[in-house]
Amino acid sequence: MIIANLVEKSKLWRQNLAQEAEPLFATLLVILLSLGGLGFYELYRLERQKPAIVITTVADQFRLISQPQSKSVSSQPGVQEGKVLASKNGQKFYYPWCSGVSRIKEVNRIYFASAVEAKTAGYTQAVNCH
Repeated sequence: MIIANLVEKSKLWRQNLAQEAEPLFATLLVILLSLGGLGFYELYRLERQKPAIVITTVADQFRLISQPQSKSVSSQPGVQEGKVLASKNGQKFYYPWCSGVSRIKEVNRIYFASAVEAKTAGYTQAVNCH
């Protein structure tokens, strides 16, 4: 009979605890949700305060890549159109002050506005020309 009384008392104790715990659980749930909401608001606020990221070099490279990669041949062989030149038959580009320029015939010269444009067209810089 003592065991039966203990079982009955434990059932009553669990029922009382469950009834008392409901308001406590609801209060804890409201507090946790409030703290979570405040945390998300702080993250949002911090994210908005960050300065904008501006990438300029990638945009410039994208603009060069998106252009058609054709070799621009000057219409008049003696007219210089750019700062870099190469040969139609070669794979290297030169600056106007390099010694290799004198070996390129006027008919075969291709002019580029910059070294980047020459590289985009598939040419590499001559080793002895800087």
